[in-house]
Amino acid sequence: MAWGTMPAMRAHHLELLLRLLLATVGGYAFANVIVIAVVRSLPISASEAVMLALLASFVVHAVAVLWVFAARSAWRACWTLALPTLLLGGWLWPLGGAGPV
Repeated sequence: MAWGTMPAMRAHHLELLLRLLLATVGGYAFANVIVIAVVRSLPISASEAVMLALLASFVVHAVAVLWVFAARSAWRACWTLALPTLLLGGWLWPLGGAGPV
């Protein structure tokens, strides 16, 4: 085996590790940004907003994890999760992020 080549099994393990990290960290960030955007756009009281955010975050994170492992490649999952997270996060940044509703 030549230098610089990676065995197929090792590449598979690295892709699995990338998907695991993306599912946990990326899914968490994606769920938070989506839930913050939804809660800040609805005219509801603070206590209702907290309950809605808590319940919705579990659903959004679960869907993100499913998407990461269902995607054709780890890089496709990375970009399709990172792009909306960054765009929505950039839109929320000037609005005060997760500040008071």
